[in-house]
Amino acid sequence: VLATDLDDNAVQCARRNGVKVFDGFLDDPLPREFEHRVDVLTGVVPYVPTDSLRLLPRDVQAFEPRLALDGGVDGTDLLVEVVRRSARWLSPGGWLLLELGGDQAEPIGRLLHEFGFMGLDVMADEDGDPRAICAHLG
Repeated sequence: VLATDLDDNAVQCARRNGVKVFDGFLDDPLPREFEHRVDVLTGVVPYVPTDSLRLLPRDVQAFEPRLALDGGVDGTDLLVEVVRRSARWLSPGGWLLLELGGDQAEPIGRLLHEFGFMGLDVMADEDGDPRAICAHLG
């Protein structure tokens, strides 16, 4: 298991739990030796639209850093960036799994297809709302 994170507390917690974690933005700190060798890449990146941050529960607003929540105007800024960068790391047939929300599954699904991903699956929560999307590199 390899991980990256910008939050120093998250990095230290992961290290205490035996995860090899790199401090930095998305894949920027990853060693090139892992290019095209990753079988499963998961992304839990900020996906809340900026204007919706104020609608989050008070405890989330109080205790979660904005950096961990704000996904830009429509919430997809970092989701798009992960899709764009993922082919560099995934092995042939490797899987990408992304947490998302709202109405982001359709545009992210189209983007995955444009980048050569296949076998798209959207996973919903108990209320039927899309919460994750996965696909494999074709």
